[in-house]
Amino acid sequence: MFEKHLADATDGTLWLDPSGAIKGRDAAEEWVSALSGLRATARDIPRSKGFSDLPSATQLAGKFDRLAGDEVLIGRLNDFIEAGQELSDLFLLSIQKFEDTDESAARYLQEHRLDRASIAARAPR
Repeated sequence: MFEKHLADATDGTLWLDPSGAIKGRDAAEEWVSALSGLRATARDIPRSKGFSDLPSATQLAGKFDRLAGDEVLIGRLNDFIEAGQELSDLFLLSIQKFEDTDESAARYLQEHRLDRASIAARAPR
C-alpha cells in the first residue's frame, strides 16, 4: 500500500517532520500490535455452535464459518498489519533522515535500539 512512498523515502526524496514521524511511528506500532493481538484471537474463534439442525440454520452456520474463518478475517487482518508495518517503516526512514540534525530523532532511534544497519534491513528492496 505504501510501497511508492517507502521507495521515495529510501531514495531520500520524501521525508516527514521528525516530531510527526515519531508520533506516527509510535501510533503505527501500536496499531500493528493491536491488530496482531486481534489476529491471534481470531484464530481461536470456534466454529459456529448453537445452530439447530434445520437447513436454514445449517446454511447460516456455514456462512458464519466462511466470514469468520481464516480465509477472510485472517487475510484482511494480515493486509492491515502489512500496511501498518509499511507505514511504520516510512516513519522510521523519516526519523533516520533527521538523526544527525535533530536531537529528538537521534534519541528516539537510540531508545528503540535502532541503528542504520537495522533500518536498512527493513527498507524495501
